[in-house]
Amino acid sequence: MQKSFLRTRCLQILIVGSVVAWCGGAALFASVTAGVFVGFTHHISEQIMNDKVEFAAAEICTTWHYEQLKKKKHNRPEVQQLSFQPIGRDSEQNPCLTDYPDGINGARAAFAQTQSSLSFSLTFYQFALVGDRNDDGEYDSTELQDVFESVGVGYLEHDGALQHLSKLNGMFDTVHENVEFSVLTDGMQALFTKGYRLTLADQDALNKVTGQHLS
Repeated sequence: MQKSFLRTRCLQILIVGSVVAWCGGAALFASVTAGVFVGFTHHISEQIMNDKVEFAAAEICTTWHYEQLKKKKHNRPEVQQLSFQPIGRDSEQNPCLTDYPDGINGARAAFAQTQSSLSFSLTFYQFALVGDRNDDGEYDSTELQDVFESVGVGYLEHDGALQHLSKLNGMFDTVHENVEFSVLTDGMQALFTKGYRLTLADQDALNKVTGQHLS
């Protein structure tokens, strides 16, 4: 499905940071024996960027539709305001009209959904960081097994790194699609029960991915 101009524009703003992050992650993956931690956190960070793009688009269009309702309510003629306006705001090709043809209700629903998805991805990123107990940038066998079991994924010792990574990424994609916060909260609690904690290094890494804004 072709993305709207607005989403494409948001993605362009983020693309430089994304390429840098991907290249750094790829290099680290090659230098680490297992690479599961790096591959897993990179997979989640890519989803975080996508969620941010969708959230920004929904936020812009919610504001735009709200402003249109205000204009109709007060029956005022359109006046060009000296303020920042997103690309395509008043053009005939405004993506807010095509992406949310049912108006502000659709935009608001998308805003709430994308906000929830972004929150879920960020929290899952935190979960992945906590699973690296000693903050060495790699899951050892014990950490990996604990991460698997905490989210109800079967851990097989004879599986290789690629199989482990595929299972974790697949699990994340599934629960993210359904925004299953219960899986995430139960998994986090399971790790905490085993003594895992959110460390200063984890918080710093989380702050970096959280702080990647669209401007």
